Amino acid sequence: MADDDRYGNEGDTGRKPVPRPDREFEDLDDSFSERGSTFFQEYAEQYAEDAPPARPEPEDFGFDDIAVGDDDDLPAPGSARDRARSRAARGRGRAGAAAGRIGAKARSGVSRGGGGGGGGRSRGGGGGGRGGGAGRRPRSAGGGGVSANSPLVRMGGIALFVILLVVVLAFVIQDCRRDALVDDYKQYVNSAAQISEDSARQGERLLVVMNNSGGENAAALQKKVLQLANQAEQLRSRAGELSAPGKLADADRALKLSLQYRVNGLNGLEKDLPAIIQQSDTALAARTIKDSMQKFLASDVLMQDSFIVPTAAALRDENISNVAAPDPEAASFLRGANDRFASDNGARQLVQPLKRQRNASGANGGTGTGNLRGTRLVSVVADPSGTQLSTGGASVAASSELKWRITVLNGGDFVESKVKVTVTLTYSASSPVDTQEVEIPTIEPDKEATVTIPGPPSDQVQLGERGSLKVTVAPVEGEQNISNNSAEYPVTITFG
Repeated sequence: MADDDRYGNEGDTGRKPVPRPDREFEDLDDSFSERGSTFFQEYAEQYAEDAPPARPEPEDFGFDDIAVGDDDDLPAPGSARDRARSRAARGRGRAGAAAGRIGAKARSGVSRGGGGGGGGRSRGGGGGGRGGGAGRRPRSAGGGGVSANSPLVRMGGIALFVILLVVVLAFVIQDCRRDALVDDYKQYVNSAAQISEDSARQGERLLVVMNNSGGENAAALQKKVLQLANQAEQLRSRAGELSAPGKLADADRALKLSLQYRVNGLNGLEKDLPAIIQQSDTALAARTIKDSMQKFLASDVLMQDSFIVPTAAALRDENISNVAAPDPEAASFLRGANDRFASDNGARQLVQPLKRQRNASGANGGTGTGNLRGTRLVSVVADPSGTQLSTGGASVAASSELKWRITVLNGGDFVESKVKVTVTLTYSASSPVDTQEVEIPTIEPDKEATVTIPGPPSDQVQLGERGSLKVTVAPVEGEQNISNNSAEYPVTITFG
C-alpha cells in the first residue's frame, strides 16, 4: 500500500489517516491552541454575563508555594515525537490558564499565584491541572472564620436582640410598677390626711358648742352635737372606702378605729347631754362629760402613734418624697391644751357653761326652764282603709296589707333619738297573739314623727272577734309625765 493511502487518504477502510512519524506537529499544535483560545474567550464572555456572585476564597493549603521549574530545565526531547508531545503539553497548559482566567473573572476574584502562568510549567503534561488553580475558592480573609451570613451568626444576633428586648421590657415594667406604687401612696395618704383633718376640726366645733357662749337651750345644744356625730360617721364611711397600699394596711386599720372612737364619743355625748344639763351634782355631770372626752383623747393617741408615724416611715422606706404624712397637730381632735377636758377637773369646766341657758317656754306645757323632756302618742290609723282608731272602738277590714300608722310628738326641749314604739294585739281571755316593735330614729323638739307597723298575721286573727290593740311609746331619759305615752284601742277585724 502506497504512503498516501496509509497516511493521507482514508481509502476504503473508512478510518482516519494516521500522521506520519516524521511529520511536524508544530503547525497542528499552534492551530489547536488558536482554536482553544478562541473557544474559551467566547465561553468566558458568556459566563461572565451569567456568573453568580463571587464565593469566599477557600483556605490556602500552601500548594501555590510548590516551585515548578521552567521548561528550559526540562531535558530536551530526543526525537521529533518527543518535541511534538512537549508542544502539545504547552498547548494544554495555555488552555488551562485561559479556563482559570475565565473562572476568576466569573467569580470576580483574583487568582492567587498567577493563575495559568503555572500551567506552562509542566512536567509530564501536569501543568494544565495547576494552570486551573485560578478557579479554586478564595481563602477566607479571617483564616477559616465563620461567615457573617452563616445561620449560626444570624441565630446569635437574634438571641442577643431577644435578651436586649427582655432587659428593656423589665426596666419598663419596673418603672410602671414604681409609678403605680407612688400614685397609690399619694392618693391614699392625701385622702386620709384630708379625712383626719376634717375630723379634727369637728373637735374645735364641739368645744364651741360645749362652751355655749350664746346661752342656747338644751335642745339646741343637743341638735348641734347630733349634727357633729352624723358628720363624724360620714368621715368614717369615707375612710372605709380607701384602699391602702401594702405597707399601710395596719396604719389604715388604726385610722378607721380612731375615727370610730370619735363617732362613739359624739354619740355618747349627744345622748347624755340632757342628763348632764339636768344633773344637779356637778361632779357626776363632769364624769359623764369626761367619758366622751377620753374617747376623743384615745382617738388622738391612736391617730398619731398607729397611723401618722407608720405612714411617715412607709413613705421613707419606699423613697417617696412628693407626699407627706398628716401633721399630728392638724389631725388631733383635742388640739393643744384641749386634752385637759379628758380629766375630771377639765370636764368640770364644761358643766357650768352647758347650764347657762336662756329661759325658754317648753313645748307641751313646759316649765320655761328649757330642760323639759318627753313624748306623747298622737294617733293610730289602720291602713289601707285609713280607719282612725279610738278608745270607743273601731272595725277594720281584714287585708293582707293591713298596717298600723302611728304618730308621736316630741313635747320636750331636746332632740330625742331611738324612740321605741310597741304594738300588741290581744283577744279576751288569751295571751297576746301579735307583738311588734319599731324605732323612730330622731324627733326634733315640738315635732311629730310617724312610723308604720305591719298588722297581725292572718292565721292569728280571729275574724269578727273584738280584740284590744295597745300602742306604747317608750319614755325617754328624764321624762316625768308618761301618762300620755300609751293607749288601748278596741278593734274588730272583719271580712272586707
